[in-house]
Formats: sequence, C-alpha cells, structure tokens
Amino acid sequence: SGPQGVAVQQLMQMQAMAMQQQQHQAMLMMHQHQQAMQHWQVSQQWQAMQQGPMHQELALRGQQEEEQRKEEQAGRVREAVTKVIQRLRVATPEAFEALRKELGEVLSAELPKSGDLRRELMQESEKAIDAAKRSVNQIKEVRKKQAQQLEMERMKLRMQEKAVAIAERIKALTALVPIQAEKLRLAALPLERVESSESD
Repeated sequence: SGPQGVAVQQLMQMQAMAMQQQQHQAMLMMHQHQQAMQHWQVSQQWQAMQQGPMHQELALRGQQEEEQRKEEQAGRVREAVTKVIQRLRVATPEAFEALRKELGEVLSAELPKSGDLRRELMQESEKAIDAAKRSVNQIKEVRKKQAQQLEMERMKLRMQEKAVAIAERIKALTALVPIQAEKLRLAALPLERVESSESD
C-alpha cells in the first residue's frame, strides 16, 4: 500500500484541485456574465431614459395629427351633408323627391367617415326631411287655394264680360225702339188715310 497508496492519494489530490479550478472558472464566468447583464440593463435603461421623452413626444404628435385628420374629415362630411339639408329645407314640391334622394346618397357615402358625428347627422337629416315635407305640403295647399281663387276670378271676369255684353245689347235694342216706332207710324199712315177716306 506504500507507493501505490501514495500514487492514489496524489491522483485524488490532483482531481480535487482540477475540480476546484473548474468550480473557480465557473464562478468567474458566472460573475462575468452577471456583470455583462447588469451593464446591458443599465445601458438599456439609459437609452430608454434618453429616448423616452422623444418617443412620448412622437406618439403625442402622431395622436394629435390623427385627431386633427379626423376633425377635418368630420368637417368635410358635415359640410357635404349640411349643403343638401339646406337645399332640402327650401325645396319646392317639384324638387323635393330629387333632393331627398340626393341626401340619401350623400349620407350613404359620407356617414361611414363621420365617426362621432354619425348620430347627430342622422337626426339633423331626419328633421330636415320632416320640415321639408311640411313645407312642401304648405306650398301645395297655398297653390291649391291660389288656383281656386284664380278660377273664381276668371269666372267673375267672364260673368262681368257677359253682363257688359248683355247691357250693350239692351242699350242697342233700346236705341232701336224709337226708330222702329217711327217706322211703324210711317207704315201705318196709308192705312189711316184709307180709313179717313172711307169715313168720308
């Protein structure tokens, strides 16, 4: 067990030292890895701190531009719908149906782009159509009364013309009465002479 035991013991010592070195290297690598990770995290945090305000500003600017774009689009939609509504409110009976159809077409095209205005524009359109219907009915009623009044005026004028014609006829006939009477008197003279000679 002398020299062999010493060799085994030395071998075991060498293995123990090799394991210690491996453990030490592993610990060293782990420490280096942790330091590298910490350095990377610090670097990322620093970049985030530097870029954070810029990103926020860009995001805010993008949001503001999007809101402005939506407002401008909503303004164009409102203008397009309002133009037809204004014309519809003063529509004549002849133009009413065409304008109502035009409003329907504009709403179909523009409402999908109207966003929050959709409900408001629908209500305004319905009110405008109702108001236009009432206005058109009133115009029709006024026209009907005017037509009746005009017809009565025409009848009255015709009756006046007839009355004037009859009066003129009567006047003409009245003027003829003395002439006809004189003619009758003259026609009767020979008869009077005959009667007078017979009585003699």
